Amino acid sequence: MFLKKKKPEGRLSQSSSLKALRARGVPVSAVLDVGVQRATGSLIEVFPDVPHLLFEPVKAFYPDIKKNYQHIRHEIVEAALSDVDGTGRIEAAMIDGKEVSHAWISNKGEEVRLARLDTIVPTYGFKGPYLLKIDVDGADIPAKIVDGAAGIMKDVSCVVSEMVAARFMDLAARIERHGFALWDIVESCYYDDVFYQCDAIFVRKEIIAATPELKPFNFRAFDPSKWKMSYG
Repeated sequence: MFLKKKKPEGRLSQSSSLKALRARGVPVSAVLDVGVQRATGSLIEVFPDVPHLLFEPVKAFYPDIKKNYQHIRHEIVEAALSDVDGTGRIEAAMIDGKEVSHAWISNKGEEVRLARLDTIVPTYGFKGPYLLKIDVDGADIPAKIVDGAAGIMKDVSCVVSEMVAARFMDLAARIERHGFALWDIVESCYYDDVFYQCDAIFVRKEIIAATPELKPFNFRAFDPSKWKMSYG
C-alpha cells in the first residue's frame, strides 16, 4: 500500500466492532444468540436494551445464563439449532475436567430438540430486525443453522459468526446468498502461527448501500488520517 506502517490500531474485538456498527445506524431490535453457553459478553455490553433470545441445549449452563442476563429481557430456548425440526443427541466435553466447556450434536449423549430458526423464532414475540450470532461446536453445524434460518433471514440486519478456516469460504458464501456483505473480521485466533478461526460480521447489503458511514473509503475523498492497520 502507499502508506507507511503504523502501530497496531483499529477494531480487534467483537464488542468494539459492534459498538461501531450500532453507532453507525445498523438497526437491531432483538438478538438471536445461537450457542450462548454461559453468556455472550459483547452482546450484553452493546445491546442491553433489546431482548435476547438465547439458544442453548446444555442445561448445565442455565444457572449462569439466568445470573448473567438477570438485567436483560431474555428467553432461554432449550434446543440445538440445525436445518431440520426433530430430535437428536448432544455430546458434552470438559476440557479442564471440571465444567462443561464444549457440546456438539452427535449420535450419542443426551437427547435434545433439534429446530430450525425459521420454525422457532416466530413462536416468540421478539420482532426484527435481528442480530443473528452463531458460535457453536461442530464443523458443519453453522452452515446448517444458516440454511435453517432461510425463512427469517430477510428480517436479519447483521450476522456475527465464528468462522473456522477450513469452512470459512463455504459459510461466508451461504450468508452472502441471503443478501449480506462482509463488514468486519475480529478476534482472529492462531495455533502454532497458523490461522485457525475468527469472528466475521456481515451486514445486509441494502443497509450498507443506504448508510455511507458503513462503507469503506472513496479514493476521491480519501483521508489518510483515517487509515488504520491491525499489524505492527
